[in-house]
Amino acid sequence: MRPYAIVAILGVILMIINLYLIAMDKVKPSKSSMLINNFIILLYLIGSALEFLR
Repeated sequence: MRPYAIVAILGVILMIINLYLIAMDKVKPSKSSMLINNFIILLYLIGSALEFLR
């Protein structure tokens, strides 16, 4: 597997976990967690774009 694919899969898993925790109301979405989420989404988009271009 290429590193991009691994990063993309990890990003998806982390996004799902974060969305689940927010939905369960265990984690209040603060500015830092939103920043982390945006960073993860960016990583995922970059990884999938690089994977697509190969």
